[in-house]
This record gives sequence, structure tokens and C-alpha cells, in this order.
Amino acid sequence: MTQHIFTLHDIFRTTPWNPLVYGELRSEKRDYVDLAQTLEVLSDLLIDTKNRAERPVVCRAIGAYLHALEKRLQAPLSPAHQEALTTDSLPPLPDTPFAPDEDLLREYCAALNTLLLDNRLEEGIAKTLTGLLYELLGYLVEALTTPCFLRGDEQAD
Repeated sequence: MTQHIFTLHDIFRTTPWNPLVYGELRSEKRDYVDLAQTLEVLSDLLIDTKNRAERPVVCRAIGAYLHALEKRLQAPLSPAHQEALTTDSLPPLPDTPFAPDEDLLREYCAALNTLLLDNRLEEGIAKTLTGLLYELLGYLVEALTTPCFLRGDEQAD
């Protein structure tokens, strides 16, 4: 799987379109697994933000990736990611009452991200919503990177 190495400093030190942070959005070779992995890094950066000025910068990046994810959820996976998500037996379904599909989960994340991007919330509410967005992004990344194909099954492109 792809490894992304950038920090909050990398997001702040650049022009609005930082190739280090946003470059993979232009690549047709990146599928939803790549975007999910970057969202995981961005959610970690978001939860680590220390002040109000940092939050919108990270939220802009999260928003760009959520938007790109919407377009790529229906696109075929790369052969490497398809193999990585193929297993001999599927993991058991989670025992939680909260189980929205990936599209709805992405929409929840996008809505929360939009609220945080506005940066006019009381700090206590912003921290709570930041935590909620972090958790929801975690669910989304897990849903998109958990094996979902059985070895030997015909897989549609």
C-alpha cells in the first residue's frame, strides 16, 4: 500500500496547491484506497492541530480528498489494491449498530469538515466536532481498506 509522509508543516509552508499534499488528486493512477490512506494521515494531523488557524488548512485538504473520493469510489481498483483487499475468508461484520455505507459515511465527513472549515464555531464545539470527524474518517478508512473480496470469486471491474 502507498505510504504518505507529510506533516502539518508541509501543509502550511506551501501555496494553496501543494504537490506533496494534493499531487495524487491529479493522478488517474490513484484509486480510492490511496485516497483513504491519505485521509487517514490528514485526520491524524487534524486531531493534532493546536490552534484555530491550523484547523481550516487541514480541513481544506480533507475536503479536497473527500471530494476526490466521491468520484473514485465507483472506479476500478488497481490490481495491487485489489489483491491487497482479497482474502480467503472475509472478516466478521462489526458488532456495532453504526454501520453506514461508504457513500453516506463520506457525506457525514464532508458535512462535518465544512462546519470546521468555516472556523466560526466556539472552540469547545470545534474540538468536539474535530474528534467526531476524526472518528468518522477512521471508520471510513477502515471500511475502504478492509478486505472485501474472496479469493476465487469473479471480481467485476
